[in-house]
Amino acid sequence: GVTMLAPEATVLDDDVVLARDVVLEPFVVLRAGTRVGEGARIGAGAVLDACTVAPGARVAPNTTARDARFD
Repeated sequence: GVTMLAPEATVLDDDVVLARDVVLEPFVVLRAGTRVGEGARIGAGAVLDACTVAPGARVAPNTTARDARFD
């Protein structure tokens, strides 16, 4: 499953795809078209729009990105 450290403070658009063992820290916003690979971790306050996060990748806290890839 997916671990949301603060589900009440996490925003996911309908078509976001999350693989197994993903961790979403507080205040994460994932916009349309974003895909997060297995075991990835998204840092607190990150805002990703149409991004791809590779399996096992880490996105730093407070990252803001559009159409980017994180490996």
